[in-house]
Amino acid sequence: MRITVLNGRHGTALLVLWLVAGGQAALAAEGGLAALPTVAPAISCEALAGAEVSAAVGADTRLAAAAVTGSACEIEGEIAPHIRFVLKLPLSGWTQRYLQTGCGGLCGVLELRADHAAGCMPFDTGALALATTDMGHTGRHMGDGEFGRDAQARIDFAYRGVHLTALAAQALIEKFYGRPARYRYFSGCSDGGREALMEAQRFPQDFDGIAAGAPAMNFQVQNSFYHAWQSRSNTGPDGQAILTADRLPLLHAAVLKACDGLDGKQDGILDDPRACHFDPADLLCQAGQPDSSCLSAAQVDTVRRLYAGASDAQGRRLVAGGPQYGSELSWRGVFVPDRADQPIPSTFMALGSLQNLIFEQRPANSYSLKDFSFDQATFDHIKPLHVLNDATDPDLGKFATQGGKLLLWHGWSDPHISPANTLAYFSAMRSVMGGVGAVWWRSQGPTRS
Repeated sequence: MRITVLNGRHGTALLVLWLVAGGQAALAAEGGLAALPTVAPAISCEALAGAEVSAAVGADTRLAAAAVTGSACEIEGEIAPHIRFVLKLPLSGWTQRYLQTGCGGLCGVLELRADHAAGCMPFDTGALALATTDMGHTGRHMGDGEFGRDAQARIDFAYRGVHLTALAAQALIEKFYGRPARYRYFSGCSDGGREALMEAQRFPQDFDGIAAGAPAMNFQVQNSFYHAWQSRSNTGPDGQAILTADRLPLLHAAVLKACDGLDGKQDGILDDPRACHFDPADLLCQAGQPDSSCLSAAQVDTVRRLYAGASDAQGRRLVAGGPQYGSELSWRGVFVPDRADQPIPSTFMALGSLQNLIFEQRPANSYSLKDFSFDQATFDHIKPLHVLNDATDPDLGKFATQGGKLLLWHGWSDPHISPANTLAYFSAMRSVMGGVGAVWWRSQGPTRS
């Protein structure tokens, strides 16, 4: 394994993992971006709205009027029953490349964004055909999981929406330009990373290159045990938050003091948080010590539980891992609120899925996190929908055999999805496939969206 280090946000590095057919030698032989001639449209933008693509999609597909917006032809469509998509096609300079972008949270919004494509030459020059989907429902926020009451909507969210959008977009590209895209890419972060892996695992023929950022691949556990534990761990008997955001800079500084130099550099960055063995008890308030410079016993216990992640009464782990050392400043607004009397967002992140998406049979409307048990019985209870929602199959043989390339990346400071999930998947993939490499990368920009 080759290890390099890049600078990350909030005192941690950025983890990058990659898979290519043939391993490191194949990656080195790629030689950079292929030079492809540009292709002009074969029909007008207005004529595209009359295209018939239902047969190519395998489902009734209705197109709205196509219109020129700036330097692109933009068209929206709907795949039965309710999967909306949008496609933007360059009017000039198209280099035969197609990029489909993922959707974060529980999606439910039609928003074409490619935040992590900055610096990619075809993207920066407007040479890519671009598309995205709302995954078959509306409702933007993590707590808006009511679409899960409909069985078809669950399937559309799990994998069907992204796959059929890929088929529709690629059929429309061929009709507009008179030829198919030469290279097809997918890029997504968070749930978009789960969508990316779902494509590589279920539909390896859809894309040539896939970038999966901070993937929420272990959806069933992530949106139940992980966030429920983080919420419960920071909730006191009075229902208020034990640890508040004003304590986080103190905690973060103590972690850096304990572990920053482990890589031989005092640079405010933890290259590999797994090497850190910080004890929150170092911050326990002593007699006469100002509260502003220390943590109470309850806060120390909470911090320990937040780092550790969910476990049962016997101490057996129920998640791959918790947030990493060095990520403390990112906890704000996720499982650490600004004030003790404010709600903890992790509560709603868990409830939106637990009430509508995680269980085969929806619980009562009165279901709350107090009803959720951290034990093997509950773990077994969420297993049936693992095959639907999770993207954890480590065998990407079909994707790799056809020359597909996968880039996994995850910010060590991610508070929403523990990087331990990505490392566990990477380890399983290496065991099954081999030919897989890893890089620790430093980047000054944000590590997830």
